[in-house]
Amino acid sequence: MVKLKRKVLGYWLVSLLLTVPVFAVKAQEMKEAADLYNAAATTYKQNPVEALKSVQQSIAICDQLDTDESKELRTKGQSIVPRIHVEIGKKFYSQQKIDECLDELRTARKVAQDNKDETAIAYATGTLASVLYVESTKSIKAGEYQKAIDMASESFSYKDKSVDPLIVIARAQDSLKKYDEMLNTYEKGIAIAKATNNLQRLTDMRILATNYLKKESQNLQNSKKVDDAIVLLNRAVKIDERDAEVYSALAVCFKTKNENDSIIYNADLAILNAPMTMDKTQLYFLKAQALQAKGDKDGACEAYKASAAGPFKESAEHQMKEVLKCK
Repeated sequence: MVKLKRKVLGYWLVSLLLTVPVFAVKAQEMKEAADLYNAAATTYKQNPVEALKSVQQSIAICDQLDTDESKELRTKGQSIVPRIHVEIGKKFYSQQKIDECLDELRTARKVAQDNKDETAIAYATGTLASVLYVESTKSIKAGEYQKAIDMASESFSYKDKSVDPLIVIARAQDSLKKYDEMLNTYEKGIAIAKATNNLQRLTDMRILATNYLKKESQNLQNSKKVDDAIVLLNRAVKIDERDAEVYSALAVCFKTKNENDSIIYNADLAILNAPMTMDKTQLYFLKAQALQAKGDKDGACEAYKASAAGPFKESAEHQMKEVLKCK
């Protein structure tokens, strides 16, 4: 019986001696993984390339250990990997290695998405979108218009509430003479600027779009293509319903078509929206002529009176005194 107990005790001692080294090895490996992680976490901004190697080694060790402690450390390691890739991207950017920078930032974003880390996703995405936007503006200046469109489009895809990339796209489309696409881009940007209450960019894009439409409509008027000019001006009205110059141009167009109701309607809107510095005598004169043609003597007299200045003074006074006999 005593011999049996001694035999069992011997087996237990052997088993213990075999187990202790295993625990010791795992503890040592866990310490190594922790040290690698800590080194990466504290140095990744200064030396991101080495930090990435360290954290990858830490994660690999944790995968082999497969304990609760190692799983926790692995998660922490994974969480800093996107930030490390961002820092590597920044290093490349400072060296003007733009393609390499963008590759790192895209990798950072993908890793963050794989980790389902919303904070890291936002950080990587924001950095990537910003670099793409800045580089798209440089491409515009360099005359690389399609490249500018590609980069600004990718930037916008990450930050679809930012209209700045759309302005870059529209400018590039203008340079490439893709005018329909340019207008569509401006209209898209205007809708977003309205929705986000971005008044400065709303004003900028309205001016850029309506200036083009007014210029092209004038060219069409000069070519006697009045109906086509009206189409463009109506599009301008949808872009900026407060632009007095657009309504004034429409009044002139409808004058050539003798459409008196449309003349009066657009002249009134032009007068209503006209800034203080705008000369409104032509608008009143057009309105007066249309009212006179419709047989509205009192309305015509009132409008002629308002237009009796500058180049329209003589004609307006003639109509009031000699034709309409205004009181």
